[in-house]
Order: sequence, then structure tokens, then C-alpha cells
Amino acid sequence: MRWLLVGAFPYPHHQGSQVYLREQARALRAAGVEVELLTYGSRGAQESADPGAESIPHHHPPRWTAPRSVASGPALAKPVADLALSMTLRRLVASSVRQERAYDAVLTHNAEAALAALLAFPRQPRPALVYCAHTLLQAELPHYLPPRWRSKLPIYKGNIGFERPTGANLTDLAERATARIGRSLDRFVVRHTDGWLALTQSAERVIRHDAGGPGGRIGPPMPDLRTLVRQEEIQSTLQRHGLERRGYVLYSGNLDGYQSLDQLRAPAHLATPSRFPAPRVVVASHDPAVRRPGLLPAGIAGRWVRDDQEMRALLAGARASLVPRTAPGGYPIKLANSLALGVPPITLLAEEWALTHGVSAWIASGPEPTIAIEQAVARLLADDDLAVKLGQGARILYERSLAPSHVAQKTITLVEEVISASRLAADRTVEIGG
Repeated sequence: MRWLLVGAFPYPHHQGSQVYLREQARALRAAGVEVELLTYGSRGAQESADPGAESIPHHHPPRWTAPRSVASGPALAKPVADLALSMTLRRLVASSVRQERAYDAVLTHNAEAALAALLAFPRQPRPALVYCAHTLLQAELPHYLPPRWRSKLPIYKGNIGFERPTGANLTDLAERATARIGRSLDRFVVRHTDGWLALTQSAERVIRHDAGGPGGRIGPPMPDLRTLVRQEEIQSTLQRHGLERRGYVLYSGNLDGYQSLDQLRAPAHLATPSRFPAPRVVVASHDPAVRRPGLLPAGIAGRWVRDDQEMRALLAGARASLVPRTAPGGYPIKLANSLALGVPPITLLAEEWALTHGVSAWIASGPEPTIAIEQAVARLLADDDLAVKLGQGARILYERSLAPSHVAQKTITLVEEVISASRLAADRTVEIGG
């Protein structure tokens, strides 16, 4: 089997989409698949080392076509980058056919990569195209609107789908229009690719309704991080950041709007420096902006981290992790990291990520998310036994659903089904045309 994994983003990089691509490639290679990568090029300082992946062939368009920013979301430079990605994909596939080493499947990571692949092969025969949905655009796109236009974002309500507050002002219209654009893109991609892979419950439900080919839900593979973080490294990292082991809860990731960091608030009794000299609620990010005064609410400490290893050490030393996002469809890599390390997550969503309240996570519930998270933080910091119990449940969930060998076998089975269905459909087209 020879597969090409395509990502519409710079690579390597520490953001979640790139980590998902990297770990999928590693897991598939370990399971016997011949894997190659195609992504945007990276520009100088934006590129981060990816030890252990050097032996995976990596293709990319000319570096000048890559966006200068690695931030998520729409950008004026991305259409040029996507067009270059499409042209490079077409060239790679044609070259593989000439060399009699054709790709059996192309796994496209996120909607932009899928659209680039569809543009590359409008009519001619192509490898099976599998859409790896990182998110639901109908839910995520509104989060990239300016803050003053994001007052009433869609809320996922399980079986009844997305609920949007009523209203008719300009803010509501902007959000509805953006969500409608996202919905149209979601629908177009899944109807025209040969198969699909969803990360979460809501994404699976929405995609299955519109999909034209086989698919299913498979979580992101995550290596056993407990084997990658040394105890002395955890201790030195905590000392450097002025933190007490198991004495804080941690948000670890980017600062984009869809992460819902505005939901975070430190419990009032934990926010007094004289009583608790070490921070109890921490936001850690690779983005230096996390150190900007006034960015975070009172009582929450910002910590800038240099690399993934430092971030893992901070997470391994935490009492619990914070995953406040409410935008459905995506699977936060920070959550996968937390489960792999056996650190209990505090979240607002449960079934979306196959979490069970009181077993593998603490699900903050109530009419006010900010208050619910505040209460959950206070509870976990005060209850050692509960934190240990949830950490054990988190680790068990990781072993059952995110271990690389498990994910790789499920992915291979699914993609082989897509390839078979795609070839059968192509044969029928030839018979009708002939």
C-alpha cells in the first residue's frame, strides 16, 4: 500500500493539525503502509524540528507560495498556497503513475486539502480521495469573525444538531452567513470525495448525512507520552515556570478564538498571590502573545513554552487539563495528550470525544460555562482522590481508542474499503461509457 497524506498547512509545526498528520503518518508507517507527505512549505523560523519523521518522504510546493503566518483560519495568502498545493499534487500523482508506483489513496487533511485535491483531478482517473475532517467548518468558521461579531455562536445540541439563538441584527446575520458558507463547504467536500474519516461524534453524524462514500469515526493516534517525558525533566520544567507539581490545572495550546479561552476564570479563593504564591490556573502556549499583560483574566498565569517537550512536561506535572472549547467537529490534540499522560481533562463536551463524566474526565455542566469550569477547577484542585481516579480512567480511554496501533488498523481497514468502492465505481463508469 502506498498512500499520500496531504495537509493544507506548513509542516512540521507544533499546532494540532500538524501533530495529527505527523502521528497518523508514523502510525501507518509502523503498520506497514508506505507513506509520503505533501504540505505547504515552511518559512524559516516558522519551521520546527520533527525528530523521528525524517525518513518519511515530504513533498511541498515552492516555499514562496506558503503563507507567512501559521495561524489557523482564513487568510488572503491561502488561495495561492492551495492552488500551488493542487498543482504539486497533480504532478506527484502523474509521476507516480509513470514510475509504476501509483498511490493507492490520497488522505486529505482538512477541507482546504480536499478542495485542492478535487481541483487537481476534475475529470481524469485519480487515486481514492479520503477526506480527514479536522473540524466542522459550519461550527468553526464563525469563530474567526472579529470579536464584536461573535456574540451568538452556534451550540451543538447532540441529536437535534446545531442550535443558534434567534435574532436579526448585523452580528447575527454575519454569524449565520459565515456558518452557512462553512456548511456548504462541508457538504461539497464529503459529497465529492470517495470516503471520509471523522474525529468526533458530531462530525461523524453531519458527514454521514451528506457523504457519497464509506467512512467512520476514528480518533487521532497519539504515542505513549509517558515513555517520552522523564521525571527529572518534569521537575526542572516546573521549577523554571514557578509551578508546584499537581498544584495547578493547565490549558495547553493556541490562543485562537475557537478555543473559547474567554470561558476560563480562576476560582476567587485561588487568585490571591499571598495565599498561593504558585499559580493554580495556567495557560501555556507556543504563542509569545500569552505573556501580553491583560490578555488573560485575573488569577490566570500565562506561560510561553519553547517546544513540544516542554509543553508535555508542563502537562505531565498538572493536576488536570483544561479543554474549554465548544466548537464541535474537531478533536483537540491537547485532549489526546492529556489522556495519553493520564492527566484528567476538564471539558464542556462529553459524548463528542467519548468522555464519561466522573470516569475519564470531569464534564463541567450548568447554564453558565464560565462558572461551571470555575467550580470544576476548584473541585479537582481540592480532591486528590478524585483527580487520581479520573487520571486512571483517562489513561484507560487512551489505550482503548488513541493508541497508534489501534488507530492505524482501523484507518487501514476503512481506507481499503474506500479504495475498493472507488475502483468499483470507476469500473462501472467505464462500462457505461464503453
